[in-house]
Amino acid sequence: MTEPGFRKGKLSPAGKVLGEVLSRLGLERRWKEHNLLSKWASVVGTQVAAATRIEGIRDGVLTVLCRSSAWANELSLYKDQIVGRLNEIAGEEIVRDIRFSTRGYRSAANGAEARGSQEVPAEAPLNKEDVECARRIASACKDPELGKVVERAILTAKRYRKRGPELECEKEVEKNG
Repeated sequence: MTEPGFRKGKLSPAGKVLGEVLSRLGLERRWKEHNLLSKWASVVGTQVAAATRIEGIRDGVLTVLCRSSAWANELSLYKDQIVGRLNEIAGEEIVRDIRFSTRGYRSAANGAEARGSQEVPAEAPLNKEDVECARRIASACKDPELGKVVERAILTAKRYRKRGPELECEKEVEKNG
């Protein structure tokens, strides 16, 4: 017996219905692209995935943001293999080309989860002597803009030492002479 309000007919699997709806709406390709890009880490490995961010795919061209130009250059050497592997997983040609860029990597990695543990928090403690030392060194630069960059770099390096395991090692060295 059937309940009132229920239709009689054949049930279809949800995946099939979703596929048909996406196809009718013209979103099937976008769904395949999104699904494929979610597998980026399994294609390139965890180390490469940690140094890259997917910006998106447009007209078959995948844009990948890289942590540095060295990463971008190295990955460009493997571009054909990566394209082949991505399309193999997709079962069809989704990606025609890959553009590796360093532009925008930092803004793409703005969230703490994207940055990983390498990022130095702004609140890392520095003492007055550290700040004065950085300013003294930076003041030797003739160009004020360069001086600001040098000061920031010195303070960042000091923050790394102050928050990481190196600090414990430095304490041990100081104790042992």
